[in-house]
Amino acid sequence: MLGRLLIMNSDDGKDNHGSISTVSRSTSWIEDPHSTTPADRLGPRRAPARRGRLRTSLIILIPILLALPAAAQDIESTSNPQQILARLGDPDLPVSPPQRRRIVRLARDARWAAPVELDREFRVRAPAGTRSLILSIGTKAGVDRQVKVRFQVARFQGSRRDILFDEWRPGGEEKWNDRRISLPEHEGELDLAFRILGSTSPVEEEEERAPGGDSIRGWWGSILFAGKEPSKPLAFAKDRQRPNVLLVSLDTLGAEYLGAFDPAHPISPRIDAFLNRGFSFRQALAPYPSTLPSHSSLFTGLRPIHHGRYKGTQKSLLSQVQRMADAGYFTAAFTENVYISSHHGFAAGFDWYDDGDANKAEAVWGNARETFGNAAQWLMTRGNDYRFFLFVHTYEVHSPYVIKDRVSRRTRRMLNPDDPRQLDPQVLAEWIIKHNYGEKIRGRRDIELLASLHRAEIASLDVLFGKFIKRLSRLGL
Repeated sequence: MLGRLLIMNSDDGKDNHGSISTVSRSTSWIEDPHSTTPADRLGPRRAPARRGRLRTSLIILIPILLALPAAAQDIESTSNPQQILARLGDPDLPVSPPQRRRIVRLARDARWAAPVELDREFRVRAPAGTRSLILSIGTKAGVDRQVKVRFQVARFQGSRRDILFDEWRPGGEEKWNDRRISLPEHEGELDLAFRILGSTSPVEEEEERAPGGDSIRGWWGSILFAGKEPSKPLAFAKDRQRPNVLLVSLDTLGAEYLGAFDPAHPISPRIDAFLNRGFSFRQALAPYPSTLPSHSSLFTGLRPIHHGRYKGTQKSLLSQVQRMADAGYFTAAFTENVYISSHHGFAAGFDWYDDGDANKAEAVWGNARETFGNAAQWLMTRGNDYRFFLFVHTYEVHSPYVIKDRVSRRTRRMLNPDDPRQLDPQVLAEWIIKHNYGEKIRGRRDIELLASLHRAEIASLDVLFGKFIKRLSRLGL
């Protein structure tokens, strides 16, 4: 059951670099891409500078399920999903010796990781009702791949030790391997031990533990204890089954470009239909014209002046996602790196955080096909097993504008057939930056070109979004 589905666009990923919008009939200035005021009433002005102005955003809230009436409130789930009863790191979870977790990113994925020295272990009293473990294992960067790292989970019953999980991984693999471990029937708490061993050679293990050496070879990532017992209640879910929550951010999508708001250019039929199935906030304000502080406000409920998270800052994020985690939700995210990455603290409260292709120089160009596909795959394998909060973010319609497929090419030709220019996307991005900062004002022909490219990207995104929603419907979520 999908309980809440939200779409939100934030703002530019690069401070006024992100989008171009409606061209006023009386001026060549680029108007505010998210304004709810008609362009011909705005008058000539530049897009907002870094500070001092708000820009509008589109938020859509759909209750329950796409295929169901908006008034539906209670639907019994046939899958009877588990809830997350506890996590390694919870203050009330008995752990010996205590483990200090931190965010560790291996390749594109981030996890809350606990390092364990070779041939050392920590013990956990898993809460009553625990039926399965969800965890990730990874080996530390810089370790010779010839050195094998062994991960073990054992259950203690008095003096008896039963191995529940035993896996070898190559050293320096630099990726998280996600695992689910079903636990045997039991009553009360479980006494579990988590252990990491190094190579099978005692001589090599002694050398690895030499004084001054680093004996950390592997990480336990985001250890979750799942079961059927009730966890902490949510205010909006009292006396009824708690919903799943999906939050989708379409970065820099100007609301006025959608066909629902611009009938003259019906380029987004799938998003428009989605809007019509639920209800939308037609006048919503993004608190800051940049991705990082705007999303920080989304997750904290605070204005930027209060959370203080601007471009380039590393202030911690007191995310409300943690409240979802505390209420028993499996929290996961699929993003596209750059200003919404775990590096900027957005993994706070999330059990799993996918940064997207972190090594791709064009990450800000957007890759909704891959991002939506990964999120859908995660839902296919886990969506019916656990209550979830899932965040999905894409830069697909963020500048620099790139014509990637047949849909965007056809839309571009249809909207602006008299301008066949094919310019480098980075050149177009520079146009937007310099125009918005008043350094070089573009003429009407250039602005119309940029607007047609932005609409072309939206048309392509509309198709990908429609496929994503269709896959969710087929999953019965």
